[in-house]
This record gives sequence, C-alpha cells and structure tokens, in this order.
Amino acid sequence: MLDKPSTTLREYRNKYQNLITGVSTFEDTASALGDPISRESFSKYRYSGDIEIVFKNKVIMTVIIKDSNYTDVNGISIGADKGDIDSLEGIEKRQFKTSTMNLTNGSIYWYDAENKVNRIVLIADTKFK
Repeated sequence: MLDKPSTTLREYRNKYQNLITGVSTFEDTASALGDPISRESFSKYRYSGDIEIVFKNKVIMTVIIKDSNYTDVNGISIGADKGDIDSLEGIEKRQFKTSTMNLTNGSIYWYDAENKVNRIVLIADTKFK
C-alpha cells in the first residue's frame, strides 16, 4: 500500500476593510460593508461590483477583490503586471497558468490575457504537499 503524501494546513488572517479571513462572520461583514447586493451561489455573496465574499459556516473564507483602489500587503493592486509579482522577494510562491499563489501571505493573484492582475483573492487557509 502506498502512503499518501502528507499535507499541511496553512492558515491566514488577511484583512480587508477591518474584516479578517477565518475570523469575521456574515454579521461582521454586514456591519462593515452593508447587506450583499446579490447571492452568487450557496456560500458566495457580492457586496459591490468589486467585492465578493465566500463564507463557510458564516465565517469569511475568501475575499475576491476587483477594486482598483485596493493595495495588498505586498504593494500589489489591480492592474499590476505579472512581472511585479514575479519579482517579489521573501515570499513563497506557486505559479499557475493564469495565477500566482502567495503561500507566505495567503493571497492569489489572477491575471487577464495581458498578464495584468485582474483579481486579488485573500484566503483563510489552504493545504499543500
């Protein structure tokens, strides 16, 4: 019998407008951002054209940011070039075809066809081998 590769759960506490992934609740979100303007799926809510939040058991798991005024802890904002992320030093990254995952800070940068950041996703946790 083959052993399964071990995975490690990495937890992150990312902040967006005083909301914290893995900590803040649906009620906290309503206080900070108001009521959602739509429900995108069972657990995903849109709070504006620029913000979507995914909840698990009423706790924020993911914040999807398309707000061009937002700048993350690494100084990256919507419209940044993929090269800006590639040149970040001191963080552990995983490259994918259309995104880069920052394992140090728990964020994912998604790119458009011109390799410009079009979404920044803040996560509460992930598992990696």
